[in-house]
Amino acid sequence: MSTSDPRQVPELTATADLRQASLREVNEQIGRLSSDWELIAHVMRCECGHADCIDEIEIPPPEYEVVRRFPTRFVINPEHVAWSGERIVEELPGYVVIEKVGPGAATALRTDPRRRNGGAGVAS
Repeated sequence: MSTSDPRQVPELTATADLRQASLREVNEQIGRLSSDWELIAHVMRCECGHADCIDEIEIPPPEYEVVRRFPTRFVINPEHVAWSGERIVEELPGYVVIEKVGPGAATALRTDPRRRNGGAGVAS
């Protein structure tokens, strides 16, 4: 999904919040299954809430770990910021880190795989 003006991206819904949580889970599994996780950058799925997004993001594992210290933060394509229910925390080459606010933050906390797994990260 691409748009020339990110402010044109529609607001996220509860369904989109759950999609973001599911993609975060996928990325966590990618990290767990990668034997060389800590050594090289990995291609992760964009964690936006847009149903038609199939974008991939390359992110070094240490940077992903910094994002994941906060269960309300997600790594997304810069063009996929919703502007409603999210705020940009950091802009980096190729991706942005967003933080969920409001009801989306509650969903992110409730579905955080690291909370369910006793805080175990992908490098564990």
